[in-house]
Amino acid sequence: MLFDVYGRHRVFIDDDRRAWLVGDDGKKSLIEVLAIPPDADGDEITDLLDVAFHEHARPGDKVLRIS
Repeated sequence: MLFDVYGRHRVFIDDDRRAWLVGDDGKKSLIEVLAIPPDADGDEITDLLDVAFHEHARPGDKVLRIS
C-alpha cells in the first residue's frame, strides 16, 4: 500500500507490514520506529501514519491512501 502523508512524504507499506519512506527518486528507506500490526487495514494504517507524522502537519493536511 502506498500513502501520501500531508503532500510531503510518501510511505510504502510492504506485505510484511514494514514501512518505507519513498524518496522523489523512488529509493526507499526503512522507517524502523514505526510498527504496523499485521491485521491493520488501510484506514488503520492511515491513522497510524497520521499519529506518527503529526508534528509535520499543517492545518488541513491529510494522510491519503494512494494505492
